[in-house]
Amino acid sequence: MAFPAAAYITGVFAENGWDKNFFSAVTAMAIGSVIILLSGWGGLAGYAILTHSSTTLAFLNGVVKFIPGDIVKIVLAAAVLPSGWALLKRKASEK
Repeated sequence: MAFPAAAYITGVFAENGWDKNFFSAVTAMAIGSVIILLSGWGGLAGYAILTHSSTTLAFLNGVVKFIPGDIVKIVLAAAVLPSGWALLKRKASEK
């Protein structure tokens, strides 16, 4: 359920021009990633409560270990996205 919600929200940001420069693209992608991570943690925390486990441990194992990879992916994607738009605009103007 989190992936469609994150895709929708990130898409709304993109439709409003947030994908045109690096910093706004990072922000939009980070918001989508946070939605996914918090939803995952919510599921893990619910399971932890049912099994009388630690919700902190659920956060550490289900969220924290994914943050470095998400940061790398977001920065790389946000760096390439505006360049892609510029390339598409240049190709369109050549026609």
